[in-house]
Amino acid sequence: MNGFLRPALTLASGLIILLLVGCGTDRLKPASLRPQLPSPVEDRVAPTSTAPSTAPKPASTDLWASLQGQFSLGQAQRPEVVREVQWLRANPRWLERLGTTGAPFLQFVASEIAAQKLPGELALLPMLESGYNPTVRSRYGAAGLWQFMAGTGKTFGLTQTPWHDGRLDVTQSTAAAIDYLQTLATRFDGDWLLAIAGYNVGSGALERMLASSARGGARPSVWALPLRRETRQLLARVLAMAEVIRAPARYGIRLPPVDNRPYFARLAVKQPTDLRQFATRIGVPEPEFIRLNAGWRRAHTGPEQPATILIPVAQAAAALALAETLPPSPIPALARAVPPKTAHQAVAEQVHRVRAGESLWTIARHYDLHVEQLARANGLQPKTPLKVGQTMKISGGRPPALAAHTSAHRVAAAQPTAPKAAKTARDSHRITHYRVRAGDTLWTISRQFKVSVDQLLAWNALRRSHALQPGQDLVVHRST
Repeated sequence: MNGFLRPALTLASGLIILLLVGCGTDRLKPASLRPQLPSPVEDRVAPTSTAPSTAPKPASTDLWASLQGQFSLGQAQRPEVVREVQWLRANPRWLERLGTTGAPFLQFVASEIAAQKLPGELALLPMLESGYNPTVRSRYGAAGLWQFMAGTGKTFGLTQTPWHDGRLDVTQSTAAAIDYLQTLATRFDGDWLLAIAGYNVGSGALERMLASSARGGARPSVWALPLRRETRQLLARVLAMAEVIRAPARYGIRLPPVDNRPYFARLAVKQPTDLRQFATRIGVPEPEFIRLNAGWRRAHTGPEQPATILIPVAQAAAALALAETLPPSPIPALARAVPPKTAHQAVAEQVHRVRAGESLWTIARHYDLHVEQLARANGLQPKTPLKVGQTMKISGGRPPALAAHTSAHRVAAAQPTAPKAAKTARDSHRITHYRVRAGDTLWTISRQFKVSVDQLLAWNALRRSHALQPGQDLVVHRST
């Protein structure tokens, strides 16, 4: 974890447990499981008195109040941001989901970003990248809270083995994302909006835009660049979210309370461990525990030891005691646990037929290629528009099935079954992100994906009265 987390307690058995509270550590004892609060954040509002206060500010126990003090990018008056603020006001449940589905991980991400003294707006990025869901895989192959592609993940230290994918590991991927964003900010002379845009489109593509848009040697604003509509919306949405979180009452938004204390801790186990059995023994619902440990691709730590798992702080004492006495779990056969090794290897050549709405960029992401590589293989320029039905040669990319390969998600929780049937459901579903188009309804989308309207409502925390907006992102679980 790149040095963010340090051991808080080492037992004679070699068991280590760490509380994830920014860069600090707390000793974890069974008799006292409440971690100390993080350091106080400076209030953004100017004091009414000019006399300096010498009394230290207490740390806020409310995560929203803490985040308010970390926001620093502003730009709330830009037309793009104003439009997104209006959209958030019209769709309050979208932002409320950040405090419900995102709550287990938002506090951790925000504390890591605060520890590095980075803009608090960065903690909102996973809501737009993945809905703060660590199990999400896009159809282009991006994975986890921060939606790392395989190659970028490896560049920033996220190993991907048959047993563990660092992109799906909440703590490892957050460290890598912070590293990546800091690298981009340095590359763009401290311009964090350019860094966020570069995170979304790639630093190389952004640098080419900057070079082609420069006038008189001056670097253009991020808003002056020919960014894709999705990237412009992402930038504006991040800034709009920060603006609404600063003053939710002003915009008629009620944010659900989120405690500014760690939800989970990190536990090192020295023997192969079946995570489903471990969850049952410490009294944690299996879907919750698997989601916490999404990095373990088969819900098992496999043969490499020691291994690190995440546990809810409330069950820390029980987990600590169990890990000392739990016998090794049988290691599943690798052939059943993951796709064959050859599925991860590049294929010599494939053919792709262009569909409506596709571009060189979307096709390149689909096969984990660079746009320039794809364009060169087909005798095109990177900005060449494509025609529907056009045939593209794919040289050296990954098979499409691999890009769509997904981990277990909440299907078993939504449809309770016997343990064996639940496992089958988890292994036969993948997650797709669908962007709403003009004229779409929940019914037409449900027909398109052969799911029910009730399922769409449950997967996206929506009500039947919800009016879809063009550009809105919906999560859809599809059978493989």
